[in-house]
Amino acid sequence: MTIVALTYRYTAFGLRFRSDIPPAEAQHLDDDLNTSLDVDVTYGPLEALWSELAGEDEAYVIQENFVLFLIENVAYYLVRDGNEIIVSPIGEPPIEKLRLFLDGYAASALLLQRRILPLHGSAIAIQGQAYAIVGQSGAGKSTLTRAFLERGYSFLTDDVIPVSIPGDGAAPMVMAALPEQKLWQECLPHFDLNGSSLPTIYEREVQRGDSVARRMKYAVAVERLQREALPLGGVFELVKEPGGEERVSLHPIQKAEKFQALLQHTFHRAIIPPLGLLEWHFGAVATLVRKIPAYRLKRAPTHFTAHELVDLIVGYIEEEQGYDRGINNGQSR
Repeated sequence: MTIVALTYRYTAFGLRFRSDIPPAEAQHLDDDLNTSLDVDVTYGPLEALWSELAGEDEAYVIQENFVLFLIENVAYYLVRDGNEIIVSPIGEPPIEKLRLFLDGYAASALLLQRRILPLHGSAIAIQGQAYAIVGQSGAGKSTLTRAFLERGYSFLTDDVIPVSIPGDGAAPMVMAALPEQKLWQECLPHFDLNGSSLPTIYEREVQRGDSVARRMKYAVAVERLQREALPLGGVFELVKEPGGEERVSLHPIQKAEKFQALLQHTFHRAIIPPLGLLEWHFGAVATLVRKIPAYRLKRAPTHFTAHELVDLIVGYIEEEQGYDRGINNGQSR
């Protein structure tokens, strides 16, 4: 890949980055040489290190102070000491694909190294608090988040939700990421979006009857970004409910089940044991269980229900917090 020597400075996940790879939006920092940066992202050769350390079928290598992983036909990524990411492209992948795994897999490994809990999902600002939407791949997390944005709510993050858990008993906080969503092509028509004008970041083949089709995922810019960290007000787990009697429904998750749900929806949870973070992860999730309510959102898989889910969530939050819907406006969101 041809490397262009440019440097970008931006903030994401509550951290200040200096990067050779352009972000979704460059937020320039103070040019003062004394300005401290948290994370350095550079290009560098990693193929030889991978060949030396990785086994034949390994997806990643974990050493005492770094995580090294390979994304086939995209790049090698090395995440070290919670303050450095090295990217070694394979061939000439589009910048959007490099960023997809930089802002996802690499960022979540970096957050774990910094003892910041990365939940897998999206987060939206509602009534001055952050609400996390988690779920299995294909549950509809990003689609639901887009429906919130269409209503004028502010966006914090997509794919990786960075949750900082203070040790002084203060509220867990969610930091903003970058102003970009990732949406599958079948979602676009519901929001008047056209894939021909959007960067493709991921594609895979799917079997449809006797033929094979390509399913595409696109990067979609977000205009309304909540830049300041917000307290985590709750977690909504989105699940498909085949054969359910209702199109959408909401159910509080009880303590033991809540613990399992939060464990399950931690991004990169497979690397937590080899990183030696099992005890920390257990404690972080236990803190969330004590402090944060969680709910299970069930939706019919055969219908587009994102707008109904928005109504359900907002109505429940306003009822719980005693808000009058009649005064809800863009300012309160």
